[in-house]
Amino acid sequence: GQDIFLRAISHIRENISQKVRFLIVGAVESPYLDMIKKMISDMSLSSVTLIQETEHVYDYFLLSDVFVCASYEESFPMVILLAMAFEIPIVSTNVYGIPEILSSEHDSLLVPPGDAVALGKSIERMIHNPEMAKLFSARGYAKVRRLFDSEHKSVMHEALVRKITTEEVLGAR
Repeated sequence: GQDIFLRAISHIRENISQKVRFLIVGAVESPYLDMIKKMISDMSLSSVTLIQETEHVYDYFLLSDVFVCASYEESFPMVILLAMAFEIPIVSTNVYGIPEILSSEHDSLLVPPGDAVALGKSIERMIHNPEMAKLFSARGYAKVRRLFDSEHKSVMHEALVRKITTEEVLGAR
């Protein structure tokens, strides 16, 4: 969905008065990346920087004011959970596992996949409404801690294993 992200940026760049940088982190040499580079050049998107795939991805979460996921397909995206854990407001496409994690207009802004105009408007809205962004990021952080924290999940998994093994023992008698 990086192509949709670039189209979204193209739609909103004249509506954002402050200096904004857009990063695409995780670039890997491929024909798709060549297409993305060409789009950046053709659209004169000098505010976009491509970052090669890196093991230091957390640094980029720390730098971010808004996290954008423009995917067409996700199952249970770890990048969304990481953005929530780093307390970053999120704009994302509303695909597969994402609405199971995020709630639009509560802790994020969700848009239909492939809709560059809606994605751009949501990014712009997040940038222009810092109070909303702060509220959404706080809610996202609280949710990731409450529902997806590994300590919490370990306790839940242990209880499930106990229940299953107890039922199997009782059922075998």
